[in-house]
Amino acid sequence: GTLPSELGVLTSLTSINLGHNQLTGTLPSELGALSRLSLMYLFLNKLTGILPSELGTLTSLAYMSFGGNQLTGTVPSLLGALTNLTGMDLRYNKLSGTLPSELGTLPRLVSLELFDNKLTGTLPSWLGALTPLGYMDLHDNQLIGTLPSELGVLTSLTSINLGHNQLTGTLPSELGALSRLSLMYLFLNKLTGILPSELGTLTSLAYMSFGGNQLTGTVPSLLGALTNLTGMDLRYNKLSGTLPSEL
Repeated sequence: GTLPSELGVLTSLTSINLGHNQLTGTLPSELGALSRLSLMYLFLNKLTGILPSELGTLTSLAYMSFGGNQLTGTVPSLLGALTNLTGMDLRYNKLSGTLPSELGTLPRLVSLELFDNKLTGTLPSWLGALTPLGYMDLHDNQLIGTLPSELGVLTSLTSINLGHNQLTGTLPSELGALSRLSLMYLFLNKLTGILPSELGTLTSLAYMSFGGNQLTGTVPSLLGALTNLTGMDLRYNKLSGTLPSEL
């Protein structure tokens, strides 16, 4: 069945978890009246329609999950008003359009999961403003353009997955500043240029995947400094030269 609009009168509600059911229909705009709500978990249902802009009034919200549904439309710009939000999970939907710049004003965001949608446009430079961000996953979308050098200021980042998009251009050397990064997944894009030697400074890195791109040049000897690396995926590129003994 559907989510009853009467939920909107539960103004004392701080947490709602209706995940892993078979709920259908749209998200009622009345949910925007739940001013004390800090957790909204509706993962893995069969919800359709758009994300109502009224969700942007839930200023107490710390975590939202609408992943694993069939939501369409764009990501509302008014979600940028959720200044207490630490986690946004919109994965496994059919969301389209570009990422609104207003999301760059979320001062506490730690986890951003938007993978497996139909998002378009470029990877925005304002992502660099999300300085607390530790987990970013935007794989399996239709993102284009280059990797912004501003990603290098996200020094809290431990995992970044931008695979299965249409990203172009070179790997910015600023990625070498991500000292806490343990996973970097950029498989199946259209990246060109060389593997920057600055990647050798990512001593926390456990897994890297740059496979399925158009990278050229040699494998940098400085990758031998990645003492925590358990997996290196550089397949399906145009790399040349010999394998450095440092590996």
